[in-house]
Amino acid sequence: MVPRLTELVDFARKSRIPMIWTQSDHSPPYGGIMLKKFSVIANQRILWPGDVSFNFYANMPQPHESELEHIIVKHKYDAFFETPLDAVLRFHKVDTVIISGTATNACCESTARSAFMRDYNVIFLSDLTGRRSGRCLCSRSGARSSSMRAPSGESRRSCWAHCRTRPCMRRPCEMSHYFLDVS
Repeated sequence: MVPRLTELVDFARKSRIPMIWTQSDHSPPYGGIMLKKFSVIANQRILWPGDVSFNFYANMPQPHESELEHIIVKHKYDAFFETPLDAVLRFHKVDTVIISGTATNACCESTARSAFMRDYNVIFLSDLTGRRSGRCLCSRSGARSSSMRAPSGESRRSCWAHCRTRPCMRRPCEMSHYFLDVS
């Protein structure tokens, strides 16, 4: 997944497309019920500031905070919940969020549903979402609905190039901005 993520990040940076990176902080008091439901998070301090699990993965592209790259710390699966994410997206006039991340069945899906409820178009990148087992769940976790689809068949690069020059009638290509949920 990292080589494909690198390609996406490089493309977004060269094209001056806004990117939002999320970081999960499940430490008290923010972890709430997750600390009870998943005792390993509490006992091993997983996704707590100061623990290595809180950092972005070392082998992946790293965020460069700037006018077009933002880091948002989230405390629940949904990156919109009690964060400035919606304000940042609206500031950049984003109408479509593209989800990438490693917790498709939890964080990515929760964020995608919340984005849809806020009237954003939502796209999963089928080769840039996954879960711990490494199996992509895009086609199972809501991607079947007409508002949330995972690109398939057409290469990412040709899809990106196509969408930058003209409107596309194929839903997976209707993208103008990228949202990276690196959970």
